[in-house]
This record gives sequence, structure tokens and C-alpha cells, in this order.
Amino acid sequence: MQSAAMVFTAGWLCAIPAENIVFPSDAGIRDVSKSPYGLGHQTGAADVTSKLQQALNDAQNTGDGGANIVYLPNGTYLISNTLKWPGSNPIGGSDYKLVILQGQSRDGTVIKLKNSCTGFLSETTPLPMVWTGVPPEQRFRNAVRNLTLNVGSGNPGAVGLSFIASNQGCVRDVLIVAPSAGVGYIGLDLTVGTVGPLLIKNVKTVGFKYGIKVNSHSAGVTFEHITIENPTFYGLFNEQQLLAIRDFKYTGEHTAIDNMGFSGVISLIDASITGAGAAATKPAIMNNPGCYLYARNIRTTGFRQAIVNYGAPPGRNFVDSTTVTEFSSDTAKWLFPSPRHSLCIPIEETPEVPWDDLSQWQRVNGSDGAAIQTAIDAEKTTVYLPRGRYVVSQTVRIRGKVRRIIGCEASIDVAEPLADQNAPLFRFEDGDYPVVVFERLQVGFTQGPFYGIDQATKRTLVMSSVMMWPYKNSVSGGKLFLEDVCMSPMEFNGINVWARQLNPEYNDPQITNNGGSLWILGIKIEGGGTVIKSINNAQTEVLGGCIYTLQAPLGPMWINDQSRLSLGGIGETDYAGTAHFATVVQETRDGVTKTINHEAFPLRLGGVAISLYVGYKAGTVGVGQPDAATTGRPLRPAAKTAIIINGITLRKAEAQGAALFDITGKYIGRIAPPAPSAIPWPEGIRVVIDQH
Repeated sequence: MQSAAMVFTAGWLCAIPAENIVFPSDAGIRDVSKSPYGLGHQTGAADVTSKLQQALNDAQNTGDGGANIVYLPNGTYLISNTLKWPGSNPIGGSDYKLVILQGQSRDGTVIKLKNSCTGFLSETTPLPMVWTGVPPEQRFRNAVRNLTLNVGSGNPGAVGLSFIASNQGCVRDVLIVAPSAGVGYIGLDLTVGTVGPLLIKNVKTVGFKYGIKVNSHSAGVTFEHITIENPTFYGLFNEQQLLAIRDFKYTGEHTAIDNMGFSGVISLIDASITGAGAAATKPAIMNNPGCYLYARNIRTTGFRQAIVNYGAPPGRNFVDSTTVTEFSSDTAKWLFPSPRHSLCIPIEETPEVPWDDLSQWQRVNGSDGAAIQTAIDAEKTTVYLPRGRYVVSQTVRIRGKVRRIIGCEASIDVAEPLADQNAPLFRFEDGDYPVVVFERLQVGFTQGPFYGIDQATKRTLVMSSVMMWPYKNSVSGGKLFLEDVCMSPMEFNGINVWARQLNPEYNDPQITNNGGSLWILGIKIEGGGTVIKSINNAQTEVLGGCIYTLQAPLGPMWINDQSRLSLGGIGETDYAGTAHFATVVQETRDGVTKTINHEAFPLRLGGVAISLYVGYKAGTVGVGQPDAATTGRPLRPAAKTAIIINGITLRKAEAQGAALFDITGKYIGRIAPPAPSAIPWPEGIRVVIDQH
């Protein structure tokens, strides 16, 4: 789907907040500045490779309770060899997982490779500065956070970070730099095997041949707030993987995104792609034969085309315009009359809660639920569980003054009597702060009548880097933000949910959206249950995802019952060839039920690829997108005359017939031709250009 349209909203480009990540001395982390490593403040003068590697080796998973944080205070750490996650040969089940490399701040903690370092001198034998392991798909909860990787000079074969994680894991607030031309092979390398699902957020690469390189059939990678500057070959190169990307910024002379490999699937929204020099002869985005692309709200400049869709018929094979409202590499699918564009649910950024001064941190003194409850009720704003294993037999109530509960990568097991009760492990209740963060914690994989969380308040809950079983909300009207979360099943009752990298598994349905609003950037599921069942006038939008069946499905992949649904950039993987969903969507509207089956979609690795599916009535969603959007039409060249609306420059030809919406999404009219030279309008206006 394509048209010369663009949605402008204030604030969708998010700056990385300043951070100062410090932990109490008794949090159970491995601080390399202290004994037995004793590095103290580092200035980059001495080679500290052996000490850092010792700290990583000591973080070997032993099953004694949670993951391990290796902590680097601010300073410059000079290395001369690859830093490796702990593992063994042959590889065991405890290898290369449950390790977090944590800096104090992105700009303050710098790991720097020695200049012209032996082993890093050739592109033909590239070598990473930091390497987190190899498959199989059990690399749970790995992370790299809040630091800079600098490959130094004279190291053309250097890779900044070679990363793998499974189910729950992330790279967050990381800068990867090749400081001079001709230095560095890959900034962020995600090619070591079956990578994902995982979250890459607030990451920037500068230089390198490839800014980011990805290669795998599954299980999906979610990117948000990504910047790539001045690669010498490609910005983001994807071979076969399933990517969900939001807020992508690129500057350089080469193609920003190349999607290839006869099964690559990308969902890309909110991108600003700036070309220079040789970019004038190249496309900003390339989608190759056998690959699938959903793109929305893309701004490009300095390139020959915005999108080239190789192998597609005329009208869908390229986009010449510098702006793209919405594009799908394959024709949109629907069961009932629906607008030919996605729901465009308004996106809210995940709220930031301040990292409190350590004087406001309360330790959990004990290893049971009573100790956790005592800490919550101690009138501090941050409650921390030192790394270890906790056994909880009662519901813990999140209330009072606490605004952050941080597990320090701890693990919780549920015991009787709670294990045998239809009751929550944590009950999120009313309290002093409007937003509470619950993060960096794992609950054991056992399931019973108990469930993980009951959101029993209209306050906002943020769950980040959490593995836990089931979620429910007993109070409607609140907000829930999920980032890098492995949880299932989930039942959303009249609540607003925004999820980034969500991994539910082996339930039917995996998620129920009961009358709520659900927006997902990147989902991965396993098992044969329905992914999402939307009922009672719910609205559900999924952008990017991996449907990994592994067993014969039980029912439809998606159920849309008297509700609203759109899907963009979804790929199904069925290696066996017999475990794919026969019914992709079952939709009921006004008492009539229809289905769309496997055969209606292009094939991908035994499953299907969904470039765009729409299932909702026109005029039922006031989100600033006109119902008259078109699909598959070639774009006319735009005039160079420009107008200005609140500082946003638009070509005059684009402004003819532009739809205007207020900040709530209410339609308030169009610009009638001829367009004036300038239009004043209140702050927060949405401008939707819809040129046919």
C-alpha cells in the first residue's frame, strides 16, 4: 500500500535520557572496581582484558538464583582481545546465558579496543570486542546496557558487539563507534544463529561497514530508537530474520535498509532517512524477492527512491516520493469492507521513572513474600531484591510510596498455599505515584491456578525485562507498558497496552484483548494457540512478529470478534511443513463470521507472510489517518514549492487536500486548493497528506 502521505506528530523521536545507573553494594552484582577485580577508576592507559574476562567467567550460570550483573563504573576500559560470555566445550545448558554487562552510563562507561590490535586487522576474519555466545535457543536474559564500545583505530576487522539472547534479553542505551574511516566491520552483529526474540532500544552505531547486520530465520528482533551514521556499505542489513522497527534514523551515502534472503520480514514505522553524496543513485530501502515489507511514516531525502520492491508488479515496485505514509510489499488482505491502511493506534512512549538516589532504596531483607512486602511498606521509592532465589507463598501488594521494584536479575519460585490458589503473586494497587516500574526479575516456569500480576488500579504499570506467568487486570481504565517481556497467558480487560518485544508461549489464546486497546511492536509466539483473541469492541494493532508454531495449531492464528484488528509485517515459521495455521484470521462482524486461510497469503518457510491485514469498519478509529488511503498507485513527482505549518515544511503540491486532525485525532477539515504560503495552527496538530 502506498500514497504520498505523511503523518506528523510532535515528539515521536525520543532522545536518550541522561543516566547514572548505580546499585547498592549489597545488591549482588559483580563490580569490577572492587575486589577481587580491583580495577578502580580506569582511564584507558592499562590493558584490563584479563580482569574483565575474569569477572565474566565468575558470572557463569550455576542455577543458584537469577542472572548475573557484571558492572562497570564510569571510566575507559582498554582491551586487546574479545570479551566472552562464560561457557564450556562442549556447550552445556547453563552456558552463554543469564549474564548482563552493565555500565554506569552510556557516555561515561567506555570499553575501547587497543589501536591496530592483533586479531582485529582483517575483514576476512572479523573478531568481536564483546561476544555473548552461540545457539541453541536457550540464551535467556542476556543483556548489554548503558555503555560505549569503541573499536579504536587501525582495526578494520573489528565487530563492536556480537549478541545473542532468547525469549527475554536486550541491548539498551549503547553507543558503538568506529572513530575513523575504514575501521570496523560490523557495529551490532546479530548473525550468530537463532537470535531472538530480543529488544534493541536506544542504540546508535557510528561508522563500520555494516551498522547492524542480522541473519536468522527466527525468532524476531524488535528495534526502537535506533540511529545509524555513516556506514561504508549498508546501514541495516537483514537476511531472513523478522524485524519490528520504530523510530529509525539514518545518515549516510549508502542504502539504509536492505531486506533479503527469501524470507526476511520487516515492519518499519517512523523513520527519518537522510542520504548524502552517492546516495542520490541508490534507494533508501531495498526489499528483495521473497522478502516482505510493511512501512509507515517514512521520510527520506537525498536518495533516488524511498523504496525499491524488487520483483513486484508496476505500481508496487518502487516509491519515488520522499515521504511514505504506508506501503506494503504485498496486497492488503481483508474479510469485510475495511480501510486499506493499518489502525494507526496512537503510540505512547514508555514512561521514564527517575533512577533514585541510593538513600531512597530499600533492601528486601529475607527471601520470602513477607520480606518483600515489608520492604514495599517501608516508605522508600525504590525496592530492590538482591540477586538470589526467593520463595513466595502469599500475594505481595505493590502500594504506598514505591515507584520502582527492581529484581537485580533475581528469581522467584511460587510455593503453597499461593501455588494452589486463584490469586496473584503481585497485586498492583493504588499508591502515591502515577507510574510504577517493575523490572529485571524472573518467576519460575511452573504454572498453576495462581498468576503473576493483577493490575488492580488505574495507575500506570511498566514491566521491563521480566519473565513471568500470567497477567490479568481486575480494574479497567489504566495503562500498561511492556518491554522485553516473556509472559503468557495475558488477559487485558478494558486497558490501554503498549508492548515492545513481547513473547507469550504455549497457551490458547496466548493473549485476550477484552474491550481494550493493544499496540504491539514485535511479538514472538510458540505453540499452536491463537495469538490474540480480540473481543467486545477491542482494538489490536501488531507491527512485526514471528509465529513459531512447532506443533499442530489448535485454531485460528488471530480471532477478531466484533473488534478492530490490523497486522503489518508478520511471518510464520513452520519447519516441519505440517504445523502451520490452516486459518490465519477468523473475523466476526455484525453477527457474520468469515475466515481467511493459509492459501490466501504468500508462503514463508512453510508458514505465511502477512504484509498487511485490515479488519475494522471505516470511521470507527479516530487516529488521524484518512479512510480514503489508496494502495498500489504510482506516485506523482511533487512540486518544489513549500508551505509551512507550525514549522513543518511541506511541498505545496503535497498540501493540496491535506487532512487536518486535532491532537485527539478528531477530523477538523482539509486544506482546500490553492494552498496558501503559510498556515498557522495550534500546537499538536496532525497533518495528513493524502495525494492520489
